[in-house]
Amino acid sequence: MTRRTPRHARTAPTLVATAGAAAALACLLPAAPALAVAPSGQAVANDYGQSDAEVAVEVTAAVNANAAVIHWRAVAVATRTVYQARSAAEARARTAYLAAVKSRSAKRIAATKRALVAAHAATLRARAAYVAAVAKRNATVASVTASVRATHYRPVDGSYDGQLINYLVPSGLPSPPLVPEPLQVHVTVYGGHVSDVSVVKQAPVLSDSNSYNVMSLSTLTLEAMNAHDTANVQSVSGASLTSEAFAQSLQSALVAAGYKA
Repeated sequence: MTRRTPRHARTAPTLVATAGAAAALACLLPAAPALAVAPSGQAVANDYGQSDAEVAVEVTAAVNANAAVIHWRAVAVATRTVYQARSAAEARARTAYLAAVKSRSAKRIAATKRALVAAHAATLRARAAYVAAVAKRNATVASVTASVRATHYRPVDGSYDGQLINYLVPSGLPSPPLVPEPLQVHVTVYGGHVSDVSVVKQAPVLSDSNSYNVMSLSTLTLEAMNAHDTANVQSVSGASLTSEAFAQSLQSALVAAGYKA
């Protein structure tokens, strides 16, 4: 019999011109940190027994507390304030220009016209900065919301079969050198957590893999029960192929139950 050696465990074009103005205003505020990435494996929030509204409250609270969201909301408020001030200044410049036109004074008309043109340009720049800041704020909120939601799951009580894994093992013969052997894991979920793990399909007793299954499956099953609703099980030394197939089938069963992949 050939022994299997263990293996190691497994921007839109229209906003380009406005981004610079938004960045100039943003530099007045603390730099926004990188957005958090949802962790792999076990999610941090089991939403078992919660309503959609209750989950939404948790997600919203987490999003509102995010530093990047706070930062870009502040930038949007700051750029809006500047835009409103520039708009008000332009309105005053227009009023002055119209009054100059009525006065028929060429010198006064020329001066107020220059002031109005400058005020209008300033308004356009401020508006562009505000639009860019709002777009960045909205994109950040959407990204952080998706990231937070990715850490929530809602498992459903019941029994679930994992994927039937047919993994190749050395046959110990010249032909065929590798043969497929099956492994399938079954999980039971109760109260929102894994309450039982078992193997429902495995290689026959007379197969090449039987000895590896005997030495590893009881250990893998115990590890799965203590893995906190994840497929994070350690590979059993000397039975890496069995361990890998077990983890793959277990993961698919957990996904079927509603846990995060």
